[in-house]
Amino acid sequence: MGTARCLGVAVVVLLLLCAALAAALLYLQLSKEEEVCLTSGCIQTASVILSSMNSSVDPCDDFYEYACGEWIKAKQFYRLCLNESEIMDEWRKVFDEVVKMFGGWPSLGPHDPSMRIEKLYATMVSKFKVDSLFKATVQPDDKNSERHVLLLDQPALNLFARDFYIAADNDERLAYMTLIRDVLVLLKADAQTATRDAAEIIEFETALANITMAEEQRHDIAELYTKMTLGQMTRELPYFNWKMFFNEVFADIKTKNGTDITFDDTTEVVVYGVEFLRRLDKLLPQFHSRLVYFILHELKVVNYLSWCWFFKTMLRDLPDPFSLTIFKFYKSLNLLNVQKVRWHGCVTRINSLMPMATSSIYVKNHFDHEAKEQVEEMISLIMEAFTDLLESEDWLTPETKAFAKQKVQTMKQKIGYPDYLNDSGAVDVEYNSFIVYPGDYYRTKFKFYEMYQKDVLERIVQAVDRER
Repeated sequence: MGTARCLGVAVVVLLLLCAALAAALLYLQLSKEEEVCLTSGCIQTASVILSSMNSSVDPCDDFYEYACGEWIKAKQFYRLCLNESEIMDEWRKVFDEVVKMFGGWPSLGPHDPSMRIEKLYATMVSKFKVDSLFKATVQPDDKNSERHVLLLDQPALNLFARDFYIAADNDERLAYMTLIRDVLVLLKADAQTATRDAAEIIEFETALANITMAEEQRHDIAELYTKMTLGQMTRELPYFNWKMFFNEVFADIKTKNGTDITFDDTTEVVVYGVEFLRRLDKLLPQFHSRLVYFILHELKVVNYLSWCWFFKTMLRDLPDPFSLTIFKFYKSLNLLNVQKVRWHGCVTRINSLMPMATSSIYVKNHFDHEAKEQVEEMISLIMEAFTDLLESEDWLTPETKAFAKQKVQTMKQKIGYPDYLNDSGAVDVEYNSFIVYPGDYYRTKFKFYEMYQKDVLERIVQAVDRER
């Protein structure tokens, strides 16, 4: 039935094309002029349209996929992001679901006292890319580029500069406290509670900033690099349960065979700035209690983590009155004089969550491919000349020469962009698991977050792809 219908449509289209062709031939005979547009604008437009098509898909099966390819999800996400009225209708429902998953947000209502800080933060890291307490991720080992490792680093601060926290009673710190209080009130927190909790969030965040290392002291990566086992971390940093944390982060991550990924005392972790973790291990007990019954201090850390999650994943995309509130904050920091247009922020979100898709589109339409080939050829010639030069150096031993040649042969050229970005099918595979929920921007965005992070975490059991 579907095939017959498709053939019927094809026949109608063919007849229309024939009629149009006959009319065009008649017109050409009468005008005797060439009407094919060969201007640079027409050629570029045709190139853009053709490059966005997925020719591997039968248009009778899925015309939208055929016509748009890798643009589909990015375009749908962009349109969801632009629809402010729809966002205002739906955001609170998704917000409430996430807060419930966190065990509650104390500033806004009851909180589950059995929710351990390790489990709460692990959920935030694995599903939302949060880095407000410390950074935890998977990346190639700087001292063994063939393998991936667990990595820990100090957090990304909300006030951008460490000095904003350290200086007493500065305008930036006051503006930040006002922002937190005003947003908590917009979230329906009691005004008195919002004022108190804003001050406590600032108190903890300032203490956290005080134990971080200034960026100008972090230039020597080799000096910062420390490799520890989870067993060592348990002994030297006992307050935080690191083994529980990492196992919770990877709770939903499987190997290609479908088996669980778990960690034990022998698991290695690369730490950049172990002194920060030592200070954090002493700081947390001052703000967070292990006792099950209610203690006010234990909620300060939970409030801080909840605030940072909302600030980084929801607040900046919410329309007025939220957008006006955060604009006043940025203006007080002299970062903005006028509110950003909506589309700018939406493009930024797409680029951060689907970087390879947007990069592929840019590469196809704007990158000088010939220049890339020329530079790659030049680098190859330099590597060949270096290898030849090794043979003429008498002061090198044969073993050293062999090792140097091996290093040259294993070097990967990374010029401009990875070649797979020219293959729409290969790029699309990266986003097969990304789901767009019609009419629900934040549910879609959070799914994108989760799938993005899942791709990163799965690499812990994979060899480093040096072609990417």
